[in-house]
Amino acid sequence: MKRVRASWSASVILTGQFGSCRGASRCAADVQCYDWGVWSEGSVRVYDGEVAYLYCPLFSHPTLYSYSQTQNSSLSLLWYRHTRTHELEQPINLKLHTLHKDREYLWIQPATTQDAGLYICMLR
Repeated sequence: MKRVRASWSASVILTGQFGSCRGASRCAADVQCYDWGVWSEGSVRVYDGEVAYLYCPLFSHPTLYSYSQTQNSSLSLLWYRHTRTHELEQPINLKLHTLHKDREYLWIQPATTQDAGLYICMLR
């Protein structure tokens, strides 16, 4: 059996109606716009045909966010995937029968070598 390797990353960029933050801890033009930065540690290794699950690390610090808190706001948790063959990350198609989102987890069931890549969770 071949091993499938997936890494994950988290990016939080909260934008207001009129602007976005890039690299700043707070935008001067919009006080509702925060960039919490990027967290990129961890990898998941599974064998071909096994179940893989990725946890969105944005919720590992409950003082910043909890999953239920984001559901009560206008924020949505989105998953993206970046591979070596694509220059930009691609949104995860949750309509595929092998990919499932359950709260802050992304399940890949069953994982194949085509699922290898960098997975990114983002609150928008």
